[in-house]
Amino acid sequence: MLKQYHDQMQQHPHQHPQQTHQRGRRKKSSTTLLLSSARFVSAIARLSLGPLLPLLTLSFHFSDRDTPALLSAFSSGYILTQVAGGYFADRFGYRSVISTSLGVSALLVFWLTLN
Repeated sequence: MLKQYHDQMQQHPHQHPQQTHQRGRRKKSSTTLLLSSARFVSAIARLSLGPLLPLLTLSFHFSDRDTPALLSAFSSGYILTQVAGGYFADRFGYRSVISTSLGVSALLVFWLTLN
């Protein structure tokens, strides 16, 4: 225990180990909140398509044959964005990718409600 404290003090001489532990706990909490928010927004986006399908067919004049194609296109886009999201998370960091995607999703949903 004393050796671990000594090693940590050499790496971060101006920080007490308790401060480092508290910062790690806050980072884990913010990560958990960010991931939970991303999952919630993603679930709402996917689950809202079914109830909105009749309104979309009326607004955009889709035929009954176009409805399965719309559902397939949405699912295909969802799969492709998952793969692209993984790539960008590896490249730029998961926090920035999730934050950006949450912001863009929120803006798109807000914009769709205005139209």
